[in-house]
This record gives sequence, structure tokens and C-alpha cells, in this order.
Amino acid sequence: MKSNKEQYILQLERYSVEKKKLKTLSLVYTVLRLLSFVAIVFFMVLYVKYEQQPIWFIASVLSMLLLAYAAKKDARHLYRCRLVDQFIAINKAELDYWEQNVSGFDAGSEFMDANNPFTSDLDIFGEYSIFQAINRSATTAGRAKLAAWFSTSLLQPSHILARQQAVAELKDDYLFRQHFQAIGQLDKDSLSDLSQINAWVAERSWLKNKKILLPVLYLSPVFTIGSILAAVFIPIFPASIPEAFCLLMLVVTGVYLKLLNRVHHQLGAFSNAFSKYARLLELVKQQQFHSSSLSAIYTTLFGEQHNAAKAFSALSKLLASFDQRANLLVAVVLNALYLRDLQLLVRLENWKHEYDSYLPQWVDATTEIDALCSLANFSFNHAEFIFPEITDQVLVEAKNLGHPLLPSATRVDNDFCIERLGQFNIVTGANMAGKSTFLRSVGVNLLLASCGAPVCASTFRFKPMVLFTSMRTTDNLAKHTSYFHAELLRLKSLIAAAEGGHELFVILDEILKGTNSTDKLIGSRKFLTKLKDLSIAGLVATHDLALGELSTEFPRQFKNICFEVEIADRNIKFDYKLREGVSQNMNATVLMEQMGIV
Repeated sequence: MKSNKEQYILQLERYSVEKKKLKTLSLVYTVLRLLSFVAIVFFMVLYVKYEQQPIWFIASVLSMLLLAYAAKKDARHLYRCRLVDQFIAINKAELDYWEQNVSGFDAGSEFMDANNPFTSDLDIFGEYSIFQAINRSATTAGRAKLAAWFSTSLLQPSHILARQQAVAELKDDYLFRQHFQAIGQLDKDSLSDLSQINAWVAERSWLKNKKILLPVLYLSPVFTIGSILAAVFIPIFPASIPEAFCLLMLVVTGVYLKLLNRVHHQLGAFSNAFSKYARLLELVKQQQFHSSSLSAIYTTLFGEQHNAAKAFSALSKLLASFDQRANLLVAVVLNALYLRDLQLLVRLENWKHEYDSYLPQWVDATTEIDALCSLANFSFNHAEFIFPEITDQVLVEAKNLGHPLLPSATRVDNDFCIERLGQFNIVTGANMAGKSTFLRSVGVNLLLASCGAPVCASTFRFKPMVLFTSMRTTDNLAKHTSYFHAELLRLKSLIAAAEGGHELFVILDEILKGTNSTDKLIGSRKFLTKLKDLSIAGLVATHDLALGELSTEFPRQFKNICFEVEIADRNIKFDYKLREGVSQNMNATVLMEQMGIV
């Protein structure tokens, strides 16, 4: 079986070959359209020149049909060309990912939130973040859903297990996932969340005086087209009558022109999104899902009573018809014949009346697949990662735990365990010995586990808990908040969350940094002593070795673990391996000497 990296290489080669064939076919369609147009002109000239003989008229009509056929085929061909280009871009990007280059992926920087319980500290969003490594969203709403998953802790074990099963099912179906991604990323859309859909479907009853207008809409084609045919075939029928009817239809359209333009503009904001969803749904409809989550999504989308693919296809065609209003000649002629724009407005309102209660859940179901595909792609890229086990026996227990963004060749993994609430590991160690990386490894893997994603470990058991960190507190001049005050506010939020009934897993790095060492030690001891009596457990990294004495005073609540360094002849050696006990070696002075600072 080919390795996952080789699959990307094979896909890239396949689509590169197809692109060359498509370029040749593009030339064929261009020549065919040109020849068809020349033939139309040629046969029309012959028709006029040779006293309108039917043979030349028929030839010109056949040429027109050939041109229409070539144009239709060319449009489909151009879409395939764009899609193949997208496939090539996707596989090139994935090969870059294998080379540790994620710069070409979306970083999701707008989702960064300093007030979130953990995302800023754990580098969930931004450059070289978890989101940038995992996100492969095809839709704007799917991207927002994935960001929401990464911003909260999923606590229900059944939901986590269902998501794990869905991710595992989609993992190896990379052809479906890439097709879904390619369709979605071909055109950008502005549909960022369901509130926009809800607002759109809620706006109804655009047309006033329906009791009068609807009969006019239904009868207008009868009168206008009927009078035109009468004027053509009945010599004594006045030509002014169809002219008057057509003029009246244009006046009626003009009365509603402002409304029509507003609705058309509103639809324009959703046009790309709805057309994209129509194509995505056609793709999803061809799948056979087995996991409970994906099967439930499929039933939601393609139930017996209402079929999302059919509904979105009809809406997509309706949007295309609205866009034809930009052709002034077509708009004038068709509105004069049968009030076309108002007919479209009625069809749109009828569509909303039939599907308004289903549309939001269809969009949500599609974006759910979108977000799951991103997690599945991450699992595919890291086949060595495992899906964690949910348990009540321990809070966190991991073997060979590492940070998922570090390359396996250089990553140093560690074992780790916290058994119960009220238990804390005090982490000490020299500078650059691996404390912060270890803290983030634990935090990131806990988040991935709660999202239903695989984790970077050989075994991983956990109890779903609310994740809370305090590692990168910053001051805020605009809010007149000093660094120390900001840190106190962060710790206050932690206490409030725990006292609010939540079970928390906390990760704290060098708390109370904004005060002197004596005050810091006293405050840290009091704070950690308070935490042990709350529904909290976790990790506390510190340079205050005296905090290690808490394990003697409270042996059931506090345990010392450390990262050690070896210093020999002013040379420093790091092994980044976790040990029990308090760190014995410090290296700040040696590092400063080596860098020429002192």
C-alpha cells in the first residue's frame, strides 16, 4: 500500500497529466466555437443573397445550435479546468505540509481571542498554529465551525466518540475529501454563519397586493403572447394591441424595480455560496456513510420528504436566472412578454416557503462535513497518531506524548499522568529545557481529544474537562490594565469557572511573574493551596524551586516533575525528558556567557 505522502504525489501526477489533455481540448472547443460563428455569418449571407432559400436558413440555424452546444460544453470544460487546477494546488500544498511548510494555509488569525480560556496560550490560531496545520475548509461557514470546535471543550463523551468515528471513516477517503475541498475552494463565499441564512429566509411577503398581482402574473403571458401571435397571423388584428400589452408589462415591472434590485443584490451576496453548496451536496449524495454522525447528516440532507441537493439545485438555477437581469435586452424583452422578473420573485418566495425550515439545518449539516474533513485530513497526514480513549478512571494518562506540530524525527515524547481532581504536577526545569513545549503538548492534545481528533501519543486516556490556561498574560494600555493586574484577572476567571460548577484542567506557566520573588512565592503557595480544594487539576510550571515543598506538605495533591540539563565544562546538554523530582541545575548564567551578554 502506498504511503500517504505517495498518495499526494500520485494525485499530483494524475492531475498534471489531465491538465495537459484539457489544454488540448480547450483549443478544440475554441476552434469549434469560432467555426460555428463563421458558419452562421456565412449561411446568413447566402440566405440573403440567394433570395432567402430555406436551405441556407436551415444551415444557419444548425450552426447556431452547434455554437450553443460548443458554448455549453466549453463552459463545463472550463469548470473542469479550474477544478483540476485546484486539485493540483491542494496536493502541492499537502506535499509542502509534509516538508513542515504550512505558510500556504489559512492561519485563522481573526479567531484569535485573548479572553478565550486557552487558545492564545496554546497557539491554536495564527501563524504556525494548530488551526493553520489542520484547517482545509471548503466553505466559509465550515471554517467558522472548525474554529468554534477549537475554541471550546466538548464535554459529552457520546459526542466525542461519534465525532471520532466520523473522522475515522473520512480519513482514508481522500478522493472524496479532496473533491469536496476543491469544489469549495474554487470560489469564495461570504456565508460565514447561520444567522445570515436565518435572516434571509425570515424576510418574506415581498409582493404587496398579491390578490391583484398574482392573476396578472398568470394571465400576462396569455394576453401578450396571444396578441402577438394574433397580430402575426390575423392581418386585421391591430398591432397596437400587443404593443400596448408589452408596454403595460414593462410599466408593472418598473413599479417593482426598486424591490427587484434589492432582492437581486441580496441574492448576489449568497450566490457563490448557494451555487457551491449545490455542487457539494451533489457530491455528498453519491457517498455511502456508515458512522452514526455521517449517517445522521446524510438523512438530514437527503430525507424522503425534502432533498437538499434537489432544493439547492433549483435555487442555484433561480439565482442564475436573476443574474440574467444584467442583460438589458433580454430583461426588456422577457419582462415585456410575461413579467419575467416578478415571476422569478414569486418562484423565489415559493421556494423559501417550501424550504425555509430546512435550509439552516442543511447548511449546518454540510459545514459539519466540511469541518470533519479537516480533522480527517489531519488524521490522514498523521497515520501514527491515535484516537484517545475516554475514561473516568484517570483525568489524563498518556504514553509517548508529543506536540503534534513538531516533526517526529526530532520530537522528544514523554509519559504523563494525573489521576484525580485536586492533583497538580509542579514542573520545574532550567531555561530552554522543554517546560513550555511540554505544557503546550498536554494542552493541545487535550483539545484535540475533546474535538474528536487523533492525538500525538502512543496511548492516551482522558476524562473530558474544561481546559483553562494562563501562560501568556499581557498588559492592555487602552484598558489601563497593567501586566500584573491582567494576570490577576486571568486567575480570577479561573477561580470563577471552577466555582461555577465546571471541572477544570488547568495549565499555568510561571504565575505572578509581575511581582518580586518573595511576594511571588507567597502568593503562588496560597493560590495553589486554594486550587487543591476546588474541582481543578493540572500542571504548574515554575522557576520557584521552593514550590516543590508543597509535595511534602500535601503529598496527595502535589507531585514534582522536572526537565533537567547537564552542564559540563560550560557546555549545556538538553535531553527534554521528563523526570520525577525538583530540577537541580540552572543554566541562565551559562547561556548568557555563551551568547556574550555577560
